[in-house]
Amino acid sequence: MANLKDVFVPGGMPSYTYQDRKSLRLEESLQDALHRVRKFIAVAGPTKSGKTVLTRKVIPPSDSIWIEGAHIPSIDTFWSAILASLGVSSPSSHLKSQSTDTTTEAELSGGLKPLGIGIESKIKGINKSFLNKTLVETLQTSKAQSAVAALLQVNKILVIDDFHYISSDIQTELIRGLKQAVFDGLSVVLILIPHRMHQAASVEMDVDGRTQTVIIPEWEPQELFAIAETGAIELAVRIPATTIQRMVVESFQSPHLMQDFCSLICADCNIWKTSTGPLKTMVFSKGEDEFFKRFATTISPDTFRALQRGPERTNRIERPLKAGGTCDTYEAVLFALQKLNVMSPVRWNELRQSLQEILVDEPQQHEVTRVLEKMDEIAKSRGGEPVLDYVKEQRELHLVDPFFRFYVKWGSLVEK
Repeated sequence: MANLKDVFVPGGMPSYTYQDRKSLRLEESLQDALHRVRKFIAVAGPTKSGKTVLTRKVIPPSDSIWIEGAHIPSIDTFWSAILASLGVSSPSSHLKSQSTDTTTEAELSGGLKPLGIGIESKIKGINKSFLNKTLVETLQTSKAQSAVAALLQVNKILVIDDFHYISSDIQTELIRGLKQAVFDGLSVVLILIPHRMHQAASVEMDVDGRTQTVIIPEWEPQELFAIAETGAIELAVRIPATTIQRMVVESFQSPHLMQDFCSLICADCNIWKTSTGPLKTMVFSKGEDEFFKRFATTISPDTFRALQRGPERTNRIERPLKAGGTCDTYEAVLFALQKLNVMSPVRWNELRQSLQEILVDEPQQHEVTRVLEKMDEIAKSRGGEPVLDYVKEQRELHLVDPFFRFYVKWGSLVEK
């Protein structure tokens, strides 16, 4: 007998409803890379598509050091996190004391004293400033060397989740710091999203030939369908094919959303564990639309509201809607995305056409571009994984979070 929360596992590691997608040989591809190559291994797939679940399935926690990219504000934090995970103390305090004494003595014996007290004091101050910078660089290098040596010694796999959300300068230092270790046999797995897949290569040019990529394709309808089917069997209930199909359509190809829908429909029918009575049929008790609108209320709209409001400004321009009422350009973009059925990626010509259909007067291209850039900044300043990503070079807006896409479609867009 199984509990509902163990069968359908929104946001967790499923066991009963885990889908290995055998035809794609994803687990085998990752295992092959780990056992065969001395390269960085990139696991690339859409947000909430199962990248983390797959990686954890193949690499047990006991065999890995897991670092969250969103929690790495500096390269020093990165090396410190590894040392802490391995239980290795930092060598910083000893080095600082030793280096300060030695370097200061060397400067004082350099013939500065005969020039006079005032000049000695000024030059000494410059030397201290230079010394402090040198110490920081020395300590960071030492910390990196200690972390790499410890990783190689314990033979653990280093996994960096959400690598694409680490700032580019830190990425560069990180790749440089790990490149020799990978050559020496350290396995490093970078988890990222597809349109940022070659980021590791772009931050350090010669790493391109040292990266093996495992692509996680978007989920096919039948694969999402199987989540509901296997869970229903485990709970001894029946979910009609038409009901499953509607949930598949609204899941935006996300197994995470599919798990959520299945969990909610069982809860609506008071199924909390494997049923022992007559076979119960799971249905949308108050209608399909009501089910999805109600689910939208469970999604925190904070990021959506921040994008809807835009940055603090005094020159807010209200634009008339063809359907009546007004909105500013930030709200107009969200309305346009809804009209496009929150497709992703959204290209400029598609967004422009949608804006033309909902607004009386279309904003200028540079106005919309500025809004998209600001929305990108807002999304990435919220902490955690951003819900969207505007790639300026390609003029493409990627709605990377399926929960955000779902909310734009089913949530309340007019509430301020």
